[in-house]
Amino acid sequence: MTRRHLAAACLLLQAGLISAAQAAAPASGLVTTAAALAQLPEARLPVAEVRSRVTALKQEPLRFAVPAALNLDQRNGSWDTASPGVARWRLRVTSEKASSLSLLLTQLTLPTGAELWFYDSAGRDVQGPFTRDSAGLHDGELLLPLVRGGSAVLEVTLPAEKTGELAFRIPRASHGYRDITEGDAKTGPAGSESGSCNIDVVCTEGNNWRDQIRSTVLLTIDGQSFCTGSLVNNTRQDDRPLVLTANHCNIRSTNIDRITAYFNVQSSSCGGNQSGRLDQNIAASTFLARDENSDFTLFTLANPPLAAFNAFYAGWDARIGVAPQSGVTLHHPAGDEKKIAVYSTPGVAAEDVAFRDERGNVLFTVDAWRITYSRGTTEQGSSGSGLWNQNKQLVGVLSGGEASCASQTSPDFYGRMDRGWQANSASSGQLKAHLDPINTGCLQLNSKNPGTASPIAACAPTGGGGGTPSENGSGSTSLTALLVLLMGVAARRRRSASA
Repeated sequence: MTRRHLAAACLLLQAGLISAAQAAAPASGLVTTAAALAQLPEARLPVAEVRSRVTALKQEPLRFAVPAALNLDQRNGSWDTASPGVARWRLRVTSEKASSLSLLLTQLTLPTGAELWFYDSAGRDVQGPFTRDSAGLHDGELLLPLVRGGSAVLEVTLPAEKTGELAFRIPRASHGYRDITEGDAKTGPAGSESGSCNIDVVCTEGNNWRDQIRSTVLLTIDGQSFCTGSLVNNTRQDDRPLVLTANHCNIRSTNIDRITAYFNVQSSSCGGNQSGRLDQNIAASTFLARDENSDFTLFTLANPPLAAFNAFYAGWDARIGVAPQSGVTLHHPAGDEKKIAVYSTPGVAAEDVAFRDERGNVLFTVDAWRITYSRGTTEQGSSGSGLWNQNKQLVGVLSGGEASCASQTSPDFYGRMDRGWQANSASSGQLKAHLDPINTGCLQLNSKNPGTASPIAACAPTGGGGGTPSENGSGSTSLTALLVLLMGVAARRRRSASA
């Protein structure tokens, strides 16, 4: 909390407008009492338009929210004094029966010293602060991360002498009709909990996968649909924030600035169904590559995860035709808290698996690993989740399938990394160009913590070779791998010296 936030909190605490707990929160969470919020100007989403769009779009499998047009700007809010010399602008946005809200800001101009916040009326989800230098701000456009509930506050604090410099438009809001971290689109109606056979990652099934759990993220696309992704390592081992997900999640270069990755959205107790946190998130930055037949998309985040996110960079195995023998998938079913599903029989290669729409038309075909689970399942929203093998390396991303709590023996299909490795030319997009940027020829790489490097296994230019690594990085390490490791250490030292 900044010094001016602390002063404002003390004044509000003395006035009885906030609790001691709220006083310890960021400035944006200070005034959350119903009486205080009722005094703010309010913009309501059009009920008829929202209902019509929910009816029209709710059957889309990955969708959890619908857009609603707004025509607002800085003139629609109200000003007051947050603390001496600090002006505050606020506007309350509400939507009937919304489970979540998000706002799109355009033509945004934030003066130096300004902080923008977005939070729900209960003070549970606090997004911000965003400044003029925030990584998620692209050419004056900012898609705000989600807050849960049907009432939210947009707030800007800035030096009092710079109020005339603040400008923006709010052309659109997203009304959530399916509960994020609580919904289930596959086995029950919107708003119900996810299927009863789903397993929270905090349960004992996750004990051997604690690090890998840290690499799994919930993705939202344009604030209206969701998928699952994995933060992945590369042979340069430079903590580049690469995220791997499914091509059918429809993340493209045209919408990359409206993608958000949420870390640590998970329950704190096994089967407890507590709502996971949404405040640890990063906007996407650069679209890199995709391929339909292996159903992958790769992109970067705007910056590496903060230390507080406790993130982990996933290793991978792209050897040709080497089937995973056992392992797990880590996923967000229907946007719910992170889950784990376990398989104990080897995957089977399946070529040209067809995925169809409701009319039977083929949407895309995938060269996949066919997987059946021994415990747990996946659901819509799990798309893009990583398939981990017995060596705790990624070998595919979830394309879809028939697995459910009602049919746990039915298979799921994962687009294969070995197919996507050189699926296209390096210039048009392939995994190899970005996961092996220094062209080691390695087809396996271990996972790692931020700021570290792992020995590289199986540095063979063709599939099938190399040793079998362990989680601690044991296994065959070539001279090339050693040089890569030294290069990574040197790069980090150079960055530290220039910091």
